[in-house]
Amino acid sequence: MKRSLLSGSLGSSETDIDEQVQEAVVDTIRESNDKTVEIKPANESSGRKMLPLLVLIGGAFAAGYWLRKSQKATQKLQSVASETADRTKQMTEQAADTIQEGGETMADRVEEGSQKAGEQVQQTGESAAEKTEQAGEKAAEKADESGSAGSSSSS
Repeated sequence: MKRSLLSGSLGSSETDIDEQVQEAVVDTIRESNDKTVEIKPANESSGRKMLPLLVLIGGAFAAGYWLRKSQKATQKLQSVASETADRTKQMTEQAADTIQEGGETMADRVEEGSQKAGEQVQQTGESAAEKTEQAGEKAAEKADESGSAGSSSSS
């Protein structure tokens, strides 16, 4: 048994509208006969009920987006750290190989140099021994000649 008492008063002022609202409320209460009376605005919007739900959904999307972004950054950081460790290991191995090769090359060169030096010392020693022997022989010959010349002049 709802009826609209305000529908015909479109051109009324505010005070007329307030009076008509009061009359409608009083009439409805008188006619209710111990029934429940619901009084609510005719143009109530349900948009306010949706606002908290929309805020909650938007917050969930924002949190999901933030988590995904931070997860990607963490994965990138782990990837870069792993790649850096791999490169460092590779460069260390290359440096160790280079040092080992250089050490082997240096050992070979030192060995070759030592052999050459040893051969030169041996040759120099042999040459000195030959010259000393020759000098000794010449000295012995001169001594023989001096000894023979002195004995022939005394006789």
